[in-house]
Parts: sequence; C-alpha cells; structure tokens
Amino acid sequence: MAKIKKLRDREASPRWRANYDLIYAQTIAYRVRLYEYGYYLTEFKKNPKPITNPLGPNKKTNHWDIRTRAKLLLPDKHKDDIEKATALLKEVIKEHPGTPYAARAEWELKRGFGVELIEDYDDPRGAGVKRPNL
Repeated sequence: MAKIKKLRDREASPRWRANYDLIYAQTIAYRVRLYEYGYYLTEFKKNPKPITNPLGPNKKTNHWDIRTRAKLLLPDKHKDDIEKATALLKEVIKEHPGTPYAARAEWELKRGFGVELIEDYDDPRGAGVKRPNL
C-alpha cells in the first residue's frame, strides 16, 4: 500500500482517496490483530479459559467467539505498527470528516488492537433466531 501512495495522491476522487487511506490504516491495524490472535490462540491452547456458562443452565454456551479489546498480549512487539495505524486512522477522521470512512476509522480505533475469546451461544436451529448479547 505504501508503494502506491503516489497513485493515491494523483487520484481526483475524494472517495477513492478516502478509501485508500482507510484500507491502508486497516491493513496495519489488522496485521497487529492477526499476530495477537495467533499468540492468543497459542496461549489459550496451553491454558484454556474455564467454561462458566454466563447465560445460565438453560442456555449453555456452545462456542467461543473472537472479540477485539484494548489489552494486548505483545504490546512491545507491535508498538510501531499500533502507533502508525492509530496515526493513519486519526488522519482519515481529520481528512474525511462526516464520511463513512471517518466513521469506520473511529470504530477501528475504539475496537482496540488486542483480541480475546468469549463464550457465546448460537441457536442450533439456525438463522432467524434471536441471539442473546453477552
């Protein structure tokens, strides 16, 4: 993405520039999340979380759902990428205010760069069945 920045700078469409800016920032952010996810799974396999069934005995959890969070397991390893992704996402918000690109950049920042597994429940009857919020 960095190699084609010159092409972005020549782009006349504000939408295409905003799209490039957001994707570039997300690429770096998702790289951090990917490494965190891999490390988290490695550690989870060694020492899994206990199953607590927070929904109660009548609706036991039946899978682990991946969620993002602020806490990182390897903060020092990803410090530079986090700083770069944060700066790029803030730049999207500044350069493209009031757009869906800015809204998505704000959401990406609020998500954090860490990950964790959370007990969840999916109704085995399939689609259309309301899922509880954990």
